[in-house]
Amino acid sequence: MEWFSDRIIELSHFSRDYLSLISMALVAVLLATQGQWLFRWAGGWIHRLPKILQLPVRSVFGLLVFGAIMYFVPDWLELLLDLFNNLTLAPVLLIILLLSGVLSKRHE
Repeated sequence: MEWFSDRIIELSHFSRDYLSLISMALVAVLLATQGQWLFRWAGGWIHRLPKILQLPVRSVFGLLVFGAIMYFVPDWLELLLDLFNNLTLAPVLLIILLLSGVLSKRHE
């Protein structure tokens, strides 16, 4: 059992060095799987605009919303993941990885 806990601690130490990249990748996966829902939601009110304005408004909406998400959310997620100690960080990251796989498979 000590060997198992040592591997978890080593994996947590390794992943702690890359928390910023891990959080950005998790947000990118979330946007890739759920981003279409956001555009469908916005399409309801963008569709009411004249045809000539729909494409520029949709582009600006995508740039602003997805840009803000990719700018702010990874930092917040990194701060949240940094709160875990070395015995819980690696299992939490593995569970998040599995749940993101299930979520992406569900939206196939």
